[in-house]
Amino acid sequence: MAWDEIGITTALDARHAQAQAAFTNRDIEAYREIFSAEGRYEQKDGIVLDQSRLMRDVRAQFQKMDRAESRFVREKLVLDGEQVSETLIQNASFEVSLFGLVRRRWDLERRGVYTWVMEDGRWRISHVRILDEHLRGTWRMNF
Repeated sequence: MAWDEIGITTALDARHAQAQAAFTNRDIEAYREIFSAEGRYEQKDGIVLDQSRLMRDVRAQFQKMDRAESRFVREKLVLDGEQVSETLIQNASFEVSLFGLVRRRWDLERRGVYTWVMEDGRWRISHVRILDEHLRGTWRMNF
């Protein structure tokens, strides 16, 4: 199937919406489905995680979180044969409750290049390369 930029953008936006819903609902299986089984996640420090390790880390995060949300802005889209790369800025927040008295919130801004490939009729992320990442945490009392 020949893809044009509008068709790819629409398809990727739908996949992002699915990823955001899985993230918000802390649904690890739905989140895993967004990634290729052969996918790689390259952290800012250069450490590369395979899909299995990435999902273990995400599962651990999901189990700790009380609330999560995520959104993104696409800076750039590049069509390259059978794959598509997009540069995204993601903003996410996570909250946990400690002993019911204290809440911890983290706000994350991450910029990265996400490479997508078509597998089994669906776009899946095959490679993520994080370019920049900022994490800020705050505490508040539950009174």
